[in-house]
Amino acid sequence: MMKTMKLKWLFLASLLNNTGSALLWPLITVYVHDYLHESMTVAGIVMFFISMAMMAGNYCGGWLFDHWRPYQAAVLTVLVATLATILLIFFHGWPTFALLLCLVSFADGSSLTIINAYGTAVTSRSTRYVFNALYMAMNVGVVLGTLLVGVLLPISPTLTFTVTAGAYLSLR
Repeated sequence: MMKTMKLKWLFLASLLNNTGSALLWPLITVYVHDYLHESMTVAGIVMFFISMAMMAGNYCGGWLFDHWRPYQAAVLTVLVATLATILLIFFHGWPTFALLLCLVSFADGSSLTIINAYGTAVTSRSTRYVFNALYMAMNVGVVLGTLLVGVLLPISPTLTFTVTAGAYLSLR
């Protein structure tokens, strides 16, 4: 049986997870084309596979939440995303970048589904309030991540991956 969840922890988890994700999303096309010198077609294909990985992760996260232990599933998915982003710090050439990004996206999809599923365990507020708060956390995280990547990428891709890994590490 799942115990009651506090909204502030779910909000924080969603905020940090989406900030980490959004540090990578806008980077894909620019990094694949301008830094790895691949075509825009290849960048689009990478984005397609990343999207597919996230959808598969969404399914997997829901399945793990329903059929396994939700807390361990959440920890496992964050751990996978964290390890993949740490690897990106050191290995961000072609095609390793694309493969690791697919792994991060799979883990993010699982993690975000688990966070939303945990939203049903918040009993201190109405369901509408909980999911509006999670939606707000997601959007604030996307804004923060997009803002940070715009500032960090011109300085260094490695710095961008390091900050991304830091966002995921803070979820642990």
